[in-house]
Amino acid sequence: MLFEQGGVFAILGSRLDYETVEVSTDGSTITEVWADSELDVTGIGVPHGNVPTVGYRVDYGDLSIAFTSDQNGSNTQFIEFIRDVDFLVIHMAGNENATGLMADLHAKPSVWGQMATEAGAGHVVVSHFSKSNAIALEENLAILGANYDGPITVSEDLMCVDVR
Repeated sequence: MLFEQGGVFAILGSRLDYETVEVSTDGSTITEVWADSELDVTGIGVPHGNVPTVGYRVDYGDLSIAFTSDQNGSNTQFIEFIRDVDFLVIHMAGNENATGLMADLHAKPSVWGQMATEAGAGHVVVSHFSKSNAIALEENLAILGANYDGPITVSEDLMCVDVR
């Protein structure tokens, strides 16, 4: 654990009162991370080569936002996980012509668009660009838009998106 002796944040372990929640990275188990009367946070493992990664969904009242994390888009269970979210924040680090390791790690823009459409996502927020992706950003956005007809916002550092 990160907060135990030998962990990265070992000094904080004795100073914090916290309860950890383990989110399985198997890609089929949805885990409740936090819940109260208005807020629900759930997580699911997503495929990202051999690097464990988790996507999250936040439901607050009648508003929902999902964060995809880095993933290759091959888990159909994730589409159900993000079904009808108001906002889908995607990590578009891959290009349409990616092969090899990049394709194993990152979904192509067409895959993101297809996933958002199939899930009925209301609005896509594009984030997490790689250097090669930033060079081809306009092309990748065109491919995303050809596969998803909802609103698309391209993020930038410290940007706030009004979700109301």
